[in-house]
Amino acid sequence: EIVRSLFNKRQNYNYSGLLPELKELFKRPVAKNNFFYQGNYSLKAADLVEEIDRDDLEGFLKLKFLEAKLLEMLAVQVREYQEVQREPKLPQFLTKLDVERVKEAADLIKANLHENYSLDQLARETGINLKKLQGGFRYNFGLTVNKYAQEVKLEAARDMLQKSDSSITDVVGQIGLRNASYFSKIFKEKYGLSPKYFLQAQKEGE
Repeated sequence: EIVRSLFNKRQNYNYSGLLPELKELFKRPVAKNNFFYQGNYSLKAADLVEEIDRDDLEGFLKLKFLEAKLLEMLAVQVREYQEVQREPKLPQFLTKLDVERVKEAADLIKANLHENYSLDQLARETGINLKKLQGGFRYNFGLTVNKYAQEVKLEAARDMLQKSDSSITDVVGQIGLRNASYFSKIFKEKYGLSPKYFLQAQKEGE
C-alpha cells in the first residue's frame, strides 16, 4: 500500500518514464478513477518474495531492508505492467504453476551444463507446453530458451576458467559443446576476449 501524499514528497523525478495512466495514478494524492491490473506471477517477483521472507534482521536494519525490497518490488511490477502495455502480445497468460515449470526448466539447464536440451525435451520433462515454455523464458529472462542456455553455459565456462585449473578443452566438454572454435566465437562476443586470452589474463593477474 502506498500513501501517495507522503510518497510524492520523495525525489521521484516527476515520475519520468512512466506511462501517462501510471503517472496520473501516482501523482494524485486522492484517487479520482479506479485502477486495477492483475499481472503475471514472474520469477523476479517470486525471488523478491523469498528475499523479503528472511528473518535474520531486526530493528533498524529490518526496516530499511524491507523498505528497499518493497520499493524494488514496486519497480518490478511497474516495469512488467509497462512492458505488457507496450507489447500486448507478450506475454501470454502464465499461471503460477506455469511459472514454476519454467523455473524448473531453467534449473534443469543450470544443473546439467553438459546436456543440450531440445525444447521438446524440456517441455516433456517439466510438463509444460512448448508455447508457454518459450513465452515464459522470454517474459521472465528476456531470452529465448536456447539463448538462455547459451548464456548459462558461457557464465559457467567463465567461472571455470577463473576458478579452476581446467583447460579450455575440458571446459568446452563440461558445458556440452563439441566445437572449440564455436565456443571461442561466442565467448569473445560475450566477454570481449577469446578464451585463450581470457585465461592468460587471469594467470597474469594472479
